Formats: sequence, structure tokens, C-alpha cells
Amino acid sequence: MSEEPLEVSAEIAGPPEQIWELIASGPGISAWFMPATVEPRVGGAIEQRHAPGEEGVARGEITAFEPPRRFVYEESWDDQTIATEYLVEARAGGSCVVRIVTHGLGCGDDAFADGLVSGWTQALATLAARVEAFDGLPVGFERLWAPAAGTLEEAWPAFLAALGLAGARAGDTVALAADGLPPLRGTVAVVVDHGLVLRTDAPAAGVLRVAGTGFGGRTSVVVDRYRYGGEDPQAAAAAERAAWERFLGA
Repeated sequence: MSEEPLEVSAEIAGPPEQIWELIASGPGISAWFMPATVEPRVGGAIEQRHAPGEEGVARGEITAFEPPRRFVYEESWDDQTIATEYLVEARAGGSCVVRIVTHGLGCGDDAFADGLVSGWTQALATLAARVEAFDGLPVGFERLWAPAAGTLEEAWPAFLAALGLAGARAGDTVALAADGLPPLRGTVAVVVDHGLVLRTDAPAAGVLRVAGTGFGGRTSVVVDRYRYGGEDPQAAAAAERAAWERFLGA
């Protein structure tokens, strides 16, 4: 793998100040990525919960805080210092290009780099949905990890097929066709290797992000569900979680 930084970008229909609040604050990051806390200053701490347990919390230090255009933090991964850099560039017409650049990976695992690019691509699609369709709405979020049989290349298409999403492409209007799950309908925002993001509009507004991973040498599927709006979106997301747990357990 090259030592060149990895970069993922997307054009999002929103002003820099709005996007900045979503990428550089705890409540903002929690609304489209994962639960997070941020001390908004150079030298401040950032914590993001990727998975259950103490080992599921990623901790870093903020090294650049330049509203509304540049936010950088560093983390230690396997004796390496990895820097994640957000860059926000305003464009004519009220949109912005958001770039996420990962520095310091060094030479190593190409599969890990590919997974990082895939994950950030899905995350940016979720950020775009938050800005463009669900701005300002209260959010509920639930994440589930579940082991999957076989290799990632075997498990991922089987999982999509079980959801009724085999062959789905960006822009398609789809509905989940899995017994026991909420009858979610919406528009596919992005499809990447081992990942899909769906903007849901019925029966509730939000985002469903599903992915396959071989992290740690174990094949797993990950389900992220964001519910936006309503009286208690967190309770609504938790109710959906119970259905997903039964489905994944089966």
C-alpha cells in the first residue's frame, strides 16, 4: 500500500458553517457518524464510539481547529499515529465539497485501506442526507454488529439478498423484503464494495447504512440506523433495533 494519504470526497448541498457544526462537534458527529464527544480547540480530546465496550471507543487529540474549513485529529492505531483531516470548500450555488483525508497509514494492508475508503464513502453519503434532507431534526441512532458465516465475499451478497437489496444501485427506489424487519422504503444513496446507504422515507424518515467487514479476521455485518424527527427518535431507533437483533440472530 502506498504511503500517500487516502482521500474521499463528496459535494454536499449546504453552506460551510452548517457542515462545520456536523463534522467538528460532538452532537454534530453523533447525528450522522457515531456517538462522539469533542473539545472544540487545538489540543482538545475527541472520542468516538465505534463498537460496544472500552475497546470500541477511539480516542484522539485535535491538532487543527479552523472553523469552518479545516478540522484535524490524531489517533494511535497499532503503534502508528493516524491523522484524519476534514476540509470544507465552498462552491458556487450554496454547496460545499467535503474532503476526508487520512494521513500516516504507511505501508501495510491494502484491504484495510480499501475498507477505510468504503467506510468514509458511506459516512459522507449519510452526512449529505443529514444536511440535505434532515437538517436540524432530532436524531436517534442504533448500531448492531453480527457475525456472519463464510468469507466476506460470500457473506455480503447473501446478506443483501436476505434484505431484498441484491443488485440495488444508487438512485434506485427500494423496499426491504425481509420477514420481521420494519417495511423500510427509500432511495439508495450510494453502493460500494461491501456497503450500501439508503435514505428512508417510509414508514419513517432516516438513514439505513449496512456494511460487511472482515475486521480482526472475523466476518461480520454492521447495521447503522438513524431515525430523524418525531417525538422520540431514539426510542423509535431502539424499537427497530429489537427487530434487527432478531433478524440477525436468525
